[in-house]
Order: sequence, then C-alpha cells, then structure tokens
Amino acid sequence: MAVDLHKAYIHTALKFCFGADVLANLELKALTLLIAEQGEEITAEAGDYVMQEGIDGEYLFIPASGVMLIERATSSSFRHVYAFVFPGNLFGISSEFVYPYSVKAL
Repeated sequence: MAVDLHKAYIHTALKFCFGADVLANLELKALTLLIAEQGEEITAEAGDYVMQEGIDGEYLFIPASGVMLIERATSSSFRHVYAFVFPGNLFGISSEFVYPYSVKAL
C-alpha cells in the first residue's frame, strides 16, 4: 500500500530529516520513491509496541497522531525513558541492524 508523501505529517518528518526540498531533491528521489511505494499506515493502541529493542531494523515510522515513548531496557531489567515522539517526527533509523530501543504507543 503506497503512502502520500504530501500528507502534512509525512512531509514535515521528511523535511526535518532530509531538508526542505526533500521531495524535489534528485539525490533523494530513490529514497522518497521507496518510502512512497513500500510505506503503509498502521494503527497502534495505547500500550502497543510498534518497535522492539533487538528486533531487525526494517521500518521507519512517522506517527500521524498520538504520542509514542522511546525506551530501553537496562541490565537490571528496568526501563529507561529516552524521549517522546509526536506526530510529524520520524524514528526507526539506526546504524545497527537491529533496533537499539523500543517504542510504545501511549
């Protein structure tokens, strides 16, 4: 299912991550086409994890509404809160092959 890159929250996230001319930038054309063609919209209920620490990092996420919580497990099994994610933010990009943190819908 394709996504519309001109939707406000998607365009805002791409613009802040890759620059104001992201949709017109020829160097980013392949990336934006891939996001448009392979993207899909999902719904998460409060308490659902959309991304889990240690799972293969295959997806980028851009929330359309609500608030998400970025957290990570400590060696003593506690959860450390890193940040909150709001509509128009982009997350899921990692230099590792697995997600280094979990993200939960609030």
